[in-house]
Amino acid sequence: IVRMQLFYNLVRFRILWGKHDSDQRPEARLVGVEREKVRRNKKFMSPAEAVKKIPNGATVVNCGFAASETTFAFYMAIGERYAATQEPRDLTWVCPNANGSRGIAPGSMDELAKPGLVKRYIAGHLETVRGMLKLGAAGDVELYNIPNLTISELIAVQAETGALSVTSAVGVGTFLDPRVGNGTRVTPNCTHDYVKATGDDALEYSLPAFDVTIMNVKMVDVEGNAYFHRNSTITCSFEAPKAVRRRGGLVLVMTQKIVPVDPSVPPEMVLRAADIDAICVCDAPRMLDPIGVTADFVPRPKVSTPEVLARKDAAWAILRFTNTFIGATPKRSPTDLALGRLASQLFIDTFRGVAPTDDGRLLATIGIGLPEEVSHNVFKAGLTPGRITLCTESGTIGGLPAMGMFFGAAVFPERVLSEAGIYRYLAGRLNTACVGALEVDEKGNVNVSRRGSGVTNFVGTGGFPNLVHLARNTVVVFSWKSGPRGKTGVDVDGSVVRVRRGVGKVKLVKQVDHVTLSGEAALRHGKTVTYCTNVGVFRLRPGPRLELTHVFPGVDPQRDVVDASGVDVAISPSLQTIDTSVVTGRGFGLAL
Repeated sequence: IVRMQLFYNLVRFRILWGKHDSDQRPEARLVGVEREKVRRNKKFMSPAEAVKKIPNGATVVNCGFAASETTFAFYMAIGERYAATQEPRDLTWVCPNANGSRGIAPGSMDELAKPGLVKRYIAGHLETVRGMLKLGAAGDVELYNIPNLTISELIAVQAETGALSVTSAVGVGTFLDPRVGNGTRVTPNCTHDYVKATGDDALEYSLPAFDVTIMNVKMVDVEGNAYFHRNSTITCSFEAPKAVRRRGGLVLVMTQKIVPVDPSVPPEMVLRAADIDAICVCDAPRMLDPIGVTADFVPRPKVSTPEVLARKDAAWAILRFTNTFIGATPKRSPTDLALGRLASQLFIDTFRGVAPTDDGRLLATIGIGLPEEVSHNVFKAGLTPGRITLCTESGTIGGLPAMGMFFGAAVFPERVLSEAGIYRYLAGRLNTACVGALEVDEKGNVNVSRRGSGVTNFVGTGGFPNLVHLARNTVVVFSWKSGPRGKTGVDVDGSVVRVRRGVGKVKLVKQVDHVTLSGEAALRHGKTVTYCTNVGVFRLRPGPRLELTHVFPGVDPQRDVVDASGVDVAISPSLQTIDTSVVTGRGFGLAL
């Protein structure tokens, strides 16, 4: 019955997702006194009216994270205005996070992918904005990549002091380091570079000053105050308006609902009407939750009652079904599940003997993709909430991180901070980052940022460089091989793992195509890096080089690992065979 309801909701969502009205007035759905209050308030207007305020050549920063609180009404209204008038044009657009839809669904950042509209696009993640990548390949837009939490920190610094740059060790030794790669430049036509080396172990990142910010908030009251206490993410929605206001710029807000004034909303969760220039209401279907789970993304007190735990488990099942149904995440094979169990063990091991932080927590972050299996295994084992607190780069603390298109949100988080807030909170506190990889090389370098040659294969870093820099331990989870339709030649056969030669492409290589994590820099900073695959486990050792420390039963270390990859890998003299419970799941458990 639940799956039938989900299927109905998704089909309805697909049928209606193109429905929108950029001329919709905020008071259209209100009645009585509230309707009159909103009608008289000049800050309430349609999306079409709001985007007319954006001047040519402006620098715009948008808030939102993936499918959470995306500012789709403004994207569509800007695209429509440009199609009709060729304005605004020559914008510099700063997008901290992934706000595309891979060119599939309307209402994403791709609405702005029109030659002449955006001159420079600076983002933390580019893969999902297929239209922008195509424009970049054609030379019609300059594309830049800065890690998303670095962008958020730059926004916060602009808000606090007006400074346009920050200096840190994030990205040293990677493609972001101008001494190693192209810096922040993605396309050949780039006229700027928003990073420079300032020392042996430091990079200075910068951004232009902002003129406009756009954001999405769940509700605004009749006086024009924006309430963020029901948002699943906040991203830069408090810092960006302050940064814009320093230049006398514009703050444009879209919302789903207008509500009476609510004095019970915590002041730190309110953006005051005085700091907002335009408010639009958009209740089109894509603004609403198509599967019925975003109510579970709202912050809750730190509770672990059986009812709450059951709801988290049910929400996870709904998220998995939805993401698999729409193709956002693949259906996990027995080999994937075995890999997830192994990664969960390694993840838990990083916390043994570790003292809690100053606020009594053991902190970890979980990346998108295969690492998502780790968060669910840890939750099922009863280790979160309780022993380990999972966080996301978007700002959630606690709860169960959401997956796929909902990545960035969390089910029943304890708190939701801004991205700059979570970045600063995790500094000096983050014990473990569990992340994925496209490929790894014999020096322990990791590529997550580029799938191949050419602009259209550029992925972007997301928050990866920030998290691996903050974490004392990094667990890198990736499939040993890639292959068409998931057929990699690495399969579970009863209680062993079989590796077939000549099937799939090994992802451990001599040299990665793009360095997003530097093995040498990680060692220099005293980090512990573990690489978890479905053939075994590797550790980063001085050199830098990789050492094979564990293999799955059925895997021959020389034939299936060293010979198959052609990579200089050391085989540990105390090489261990992984327990069969990890392969089959029978009798598998996690404990700390």
